[in-house]
Amino acid sequence: MNKKLFVLLIAFFGLIKLSAQRNIEILEEIGFENLAEITEADHYYLCYENNRYRYEGDALIALLTVIELPEKINKVSLLIYNRGLGITMVAFSPNDLKALRKGNISSEIFTQKAHFSFNVDKLVDKFESLKKTNSSYLKPEIIFGLNLDYALGNFDNSIRQKINIQPELFAVLGKGATISGRYTIPTFNEIDQEKDYLQIARITQDIRWKDDVFLNLNFGFFTRKRYGFSSRIDRYLGSEKLKLRFDFGITRSIHLDNNLDLVIRNNINTFNMAGGVTYRWNKYDTDFSLRYGSYLLGDTGFKASLKRQFDEIFVGLFINKTSFGQIAGFNFQIPLSFKRHMKNNGFRVRSKDFFALSYNYRYDSDLASEYFTGSSILNQIREYYPEVLRKKIRKYSFAE
Repeated sequence: MNKKLFVLLIAFFGLIKLSAQRNIEILEEIGFENLAEITEADHYYLCYENNRYRYEGDALIALLTVIELPEKINKVSLLIYNRGLGITMVAFSPNDLKALRKGNISSEIFTQKAHFSFNVDKLVDKFESLKKTNSSYLKPEIIFGLNLDYALGNFDNSIRQKINIQPELFAVLGKGATISGRYTIPTFNEIDQEKDYLQIARITQDIRWKDDVFLNLNFGFFTRKRYGFSSRIDRYLGSEKLKLRFDFGITRSIHLDNNLDLVIRNNINTFNMAGGVTYRWNKYDTDFSLRYGSYLLGDTGFKASLKRQFDEIFVGLFINKTSFGQIAGFNFQIPLSFKRHMKNNGFRVRSKDFFALSYNYRYDSDLASEYFTGSSILNQIREYYPEVLRKKIRKYSFAE
């Protein structure tokens, strides 16, 4: 009798393992990366990273649509990675997922019963030592994007523009570490005589500490023809609802021209720092931000903004008031690429995910100006907010 029970137990746990392996195969075939799974008693754990879908909510929907789960599992916990760092977790009952797919419960009920959270420290520790399937590291890609500069002209030419074609070479080197280089090619230029040059060439390190603390470090060449070191630290309090932010940078006015030769405009160190707070109104996915600091031209003062998120679309208003004066305006960001990129099997070419534009009533003003260091987890993290993912799932119909 004991031998029969032992054989049945071995067969049962073998079925669980095969189902888990099947999930890894399915998700790898889709193109998800950094995959690993753990089964402990009746709890199934899965981690993944999305570099296939443009929007993180769409990737989560794709996973929930195809994932296969054994009958005896009572809880599922998902850990979502970005650049090898755990960002957000989602936990739910397999029975609820099955009922959702069959149309027996609505997406509204499923998301009410599921758990979405930034508190991932325990899950990160659980997966830390596991080897990941389909690693996202050392897979370079070329990203093609567009940037628009504009200026208000005279009556003969009311709007002058400069369209910048910006190919970028990007690669994740390891956990949170990336390297990238962006080249800018001005076309249809009615504003100035600027030639093409290497706009960004940097190495960056994203770090996530416990208690929802994120750190971003950058060294290299940045926008506004700056060269040096830049850092930013964000601390989230109460999930995404309240964020404290501090920036510090040391740069010089140096850049690389079209021949990759150094062009030194001002070799004196400029120190910039700023601190601020952001409150997110989850009901309307709206951020209210206030920062105070010193900026590139030596002015000091406040930057206040309001930004509303509609899934992948962002629309914002801002007002900047410093020792140089005051400006106000609006900005927006819209999707640019296809909803799903081709898989990265070692190298790929794709389009930039988004197009962004900012407008203020003094277009030529350098008041409160700052440089951009390139993409990081911190400027992508709004897609990973627990309530943003919850609302995305809520709006989707899973019924077969």
